[in-house]
Amino acid sequence: MIKEKRKGFTLMEVLVASVILVICMAGIMNSFAVGSYFKKNTEEITNAAFLGQELMNVALYLYTPSGDEEQPCHYPFNEYTYKFKMEKFNGSGTLNRITVQVMTPPSAKFRRRVELTALKTEKGY
Repeated sequence: MIKEKRKGFTLMEVLVASVILVICMAGIMNSFAVGSYFKKNTEEITNAAFLGQELMNVALYLYTPSGDEEQPCHYPFNEYTYKFKMEKFNGSGTLNRITVQVMTPPSAKFRRRVELTALKTEKGY
């Protein structure tokens, strides 16, 4: 008796290939989810750093901040808050240390604080 050669895949081969494909796709999709989480977190920290630089420039060149209460930032970053702190540097009479703290939005999974510090004399920068 002569056996015929059959062409194609068996059902078992197709099922094994499908399972392997699903496992690979699940790993790839998981990396996209993790990447989008880190992208959002990094974006919030970067926005807070840029806001801190902007607020520090205002504090150094336009006016001297007073008080250290937390205040909301301007649109479109109104979920971020900031706080100024000014103190004498090493007991110096003319040198002040200005600190700006910017907090990421409360809606963030982990709320972060970005802090910038600069020195300013009584007569200017």
